Amino acid sequence: MPSKQFLIEPAEQFVNFLNALEQSGFVGEISPQQADRLIASTDNSIYQLLPQGVLYPKHEDDLKAIFTLAGHAKFKHIYFAPRGGGTGTNGQSLTDGLVIDCSRHLNNILEIDVDAGWVKVQAGVIRDQLNDYLRPFGMFFAPTLSTSNRATLGGMANTDACGQGSRIYGRTSNHVLALNLVLANGHQVTSEQLSSQALRSKIETGGEVAKLYQQVSDLVIQKQSVINARFPKLNRFMTGYNLAHIHNENSFDLSKLICGSEGTLALVSELTLKLTPIPRAKELLVLRYQSFDAALRDANLLVQQNPDAIETIDDTILNLAKGDVIWPLVANTLDQFNAAPLAAINLVEFGAMDALELAAKLDAICVELSTRNASYERLSAPQDIANFWELRKKGVGLLGNLPGLKRPIAFVEDTAVPPEHLADYIVEFRQLLDQMGVRYGMYGHVDAGCLHVRPALNMRDPEDALKLRVISDSVQALVQKYQGVMWGEHGKGFRSEYTEETIGAELYLDMRRIKTWFDPHNQLNPGKICTPLGSEKKLVQVDDPRTRGSQDRQIDESIIEHWQPVVSCNGNGACFNYQPEAAMCPSYKATKDRVQSPKGRASLLREWLKQEAQGGADAELERQVYQSMQTCLACKACTTACPIKVDIPTYRSRFLQHYFKRNRRPLGDYAVGLVEQFGLYASKVAWLSNLCTQLLPVQWLIRKVFGLVNMPQVYAYNINQLARIEGVKVWHKDAFKDLSELEKKPYLVIVQDVFSSCYDLPQMQDILSCLVNMGFKPLVMPIMPSGKPLYVKGFLQAFDRQAAKVVKQLQIVRQQGFELVAVDPSVGLTYRDEYCQRLGAEKVPTVLLLQEWLSRHLDEVKLPQGENREKREIALLGHCSENALVTMSLDVWRTIFAKFSIDLLTPAAGCCGMAGTFGHEQKHRAMSDELYQMSWHQPVQEAINNAGTILATGYSCRSIIRQQTGAQPQHPLTYLNHLFNETEG
Repeated sequence: MPSKQFLIEPAEQFVNFLNALEQSGFVGEISPQQADRLIASTDNSIYQLLPQGVLYPKHEDDLKAIFTLAGHAKFKHIYFAPRGGGTGTNGQSLTDGLVIDCSRHLNNILEIDVDAGWVKVQAGVIRDQLNDYLRPFGMFFAPTLSTSNRATLGGMANTDACGQGSRIYGRTSNHVLALNLVLANGHQVTSEQLSSQALRSKIETGGEVAKLYQQVSDLVIQKQSVINARFPKLNRFMTGYNLAHIHNENSFDLSKLICGSEGTLALVSELTLKLTPIPRAKELLVLRYQSFDAALRDANLLVQQNPDAIETIDDTILNLAKGDVIWPLVANTLDQFNAAPLAAINLVEFGAMDALELAAKLDAICVELSTRNASYERLSAPQDIANFWELRKKGVGLLGNLPGLKRPIAFVEDTAVPPEHLADYIVEFRQLLDQMGVRYGMYGHVDAGCLHVRPALNMRDPEDALKLRVISDSVQALVQKYQGVMWGEHGKGFRSEYTEETIGAELYLDMRRIKTWFDPHNQLNPGKICTPLGSEKKLVQVDDPRTRGSQDRQIDESIIEHWQPVVSCNGNGACFNYQPEAAMCPSYKATKDRVQSPKGRASLLREWLKQEAQGGADAELERQVYQSMQTCLACKACTTACPIKVDIPTYRSRFLQHYFKRNRRPLGDYAVGLVEQFGLYASKVAWLSNLCTQLLPVQWLIRKVFGLVNMPQVYAYNINQLARIEGVKVWHKDAFKDLSELEKKPYLVIVQDVFSSCYDLPQMQDILSCLVNMGFKPLVMPIMPSGKPLYVKGFLQAFDRQAAKVVKQLQIVRQQGFELVAVDPSVGLTYRDEYCQRLGAEKVPTVLLLQEWLSRHLDEVKLPQGENREKREIALLGHCSENALVTMSLDVWRTIFAKFSIDLLTPAAGCCGMAGTFGHEQKHRAMSDELYQMSWHQPVQEAINNAGTILATGYSCRSIIRQQTGAQPQHPLTYLNHLFNETEG
């Protein structure tokens, strides 16, 4: 058996520093915990470096305290790397020193002056967070990234980030007016554009900061001719000590040097940013091509129309998108094209302040496109345009989900060449990869000459890992041939070694001088961009062996196959989406703790699997994995919203099964696991059960022993109560088997669940009555516990036994030719998700949700009698698992309600916070309340204020609305049934 290899504990010198920092007045959080270190050990690159600890400063004085202490002689060997969203593709924020994470606390928008056109923010503010704040002012921060819903502005400055629309709007540095910096010695500096006179005045004040200004100014003036000759002339100009843009005839701006320096010169604490008016009108052309080369060459023609952006997407990404939640939103537009093979599309966006002027321009362009028989679609609806940009944003994540062991990875993915050379350059690039037998995906900013190319390699295979160097060196030579740069968008990071070859030995030596002036002891992100003069430390290398793949090699492939999505998590960080209404990830949104996210949990599980493969996991690591799993709400958003579809709820259940073989289960797990059985038995003596659970001593005992609170009341349920509804019958295996196919047509078999029938009986009765009023004949199956709570808590063997019993009954119904329909979406989706995983999809009959079944029979639906009333409007909130696993669910409900002349509103909302029994567990109560307030409070209150009620598909969702508001939310069919009752009355 291999020897156990646990995580290396922080080195003594770093422990001493952390202890001293705690005593220095630092008020932020200091974490040497394995979980935090593991999360910070990876980004969206292939590399993995385990830091000694993670620091979470709460304000700028914390940053000053860190570097003031690090300036002491005994701590000169302590080094740091700043971290924002952790979405870098080249390891820029990775270090085996200390990570400074500004995203948790330094995330406030501080000041705005709309008239003057600027806003001041802290470094941890997220790009989309800022633009959501600016939108009511008619302004936005222009640089756009595919990771804009989790990328921090401090991180964008550190890499001088840009993306879609950079030909028009430029890079982050083009929009920076000032930066608040903390230097390696703890000094605080504000960098901003200075006139020649202001620069002289700054230098004349004397001191260390003034000396820096003089040194940098003298250097760039002295070397201006060399800089002009060696720095490539590109829209995507070279970042990482951008000597070409610091100085001009009339001004000096140190911010141009700091932007793109990847935290190697100073730490950015605050940014003052330029605002740009939002175009009032936008239109998008979607052009289809039968070859990728044709798309690239056509871009040279399209750019002459001066669009805001041109983006190209290849068929690899388009085919992967067909399995993603985005596809239904774009498929109709793409399907309008002819049936010829789709090899690529170009997205060409135009914006203007005048809608009529823009429309006239697009009319003329479309005439031209039609004359050359271009295959295109013109979009003007904002949501349609947004859907296609979301498709483009998902490109990087979707490539990570390419089937097979070889996955497209980032290391040559942002090369930039003059746009007129792009098509020829890509021809040679593709030849290189084709000759090596390497698959790849391509997409990107063709108008700026920057195309993202991701070769597919299996980094667990040592032979594939060797190709990293061969491909990188070959691409660098190719880029030089076409007068481009290796790093057009995503920074240098582990590719810093190519800097000297690109700009020459003379300027590279000057870069090292600048590094020495700012950071003489190499404490700021050492190994990136360049080293200070006299330093013995080397730059990191593109083929650095410290990769995620090298770690994962220690896990047997048979184990990886069983845990594939967990191991395949590529750090894209889509689960860090800040937007409250986004589905993924509720526990991260509530805690702002990356450990409590799909990426965090996947990272911990990878390490746990590695240690298990080496003889057994470290008990402390295993405990931290368990703690991270406790806050997962099992909402299933990561099953579809995550590009890798990491599906943490599934792997949490597997982990819990293993964990409790060695650890004692809390009694609350048993109570939750058996909640369906309890509901069935309690409903037989409902009066007694409800009396007991309302007694304060009993509530105290339940909370103390089982950790459960706010136990719902049960109804006195008997299946005959449902059968007494006119038109409803109880299904029995011998009663309806002889019906003809025509006779079976109006029938549906309702798969009851405990929650709808025992805890929400009046709604269940209304649902059945509504189906009858619609002209259908519901047959009700006797209740059988689904086992879902058992699965959630990791009782997998018990779940398998219960699932097998249920499937046996479902098979009998299906064999008789009846369609199976579930009421509660969470339970109904268990049959197509967890049941299929555990028992095999071929064994489990299809169980439809109510809206799915109704949509198939919509033409047969009878409407209420009487004259049409005025058009109604009502809001519906879907269950989070339903929204995740049945992505068009709310659209289906809208179609059903439209038949009743009802405008169904479906406001965007994340998880309600209840998530089955999650919100009934005392330890989760505060998080449950916070999630409700964050995501559901506003749409619920607006709906109640406007229509007097709110609709919700899930029992748990209706339950938390009742708790939070005292209102009585309704199931959609309950609401429709009341319409039938009104007309009858």
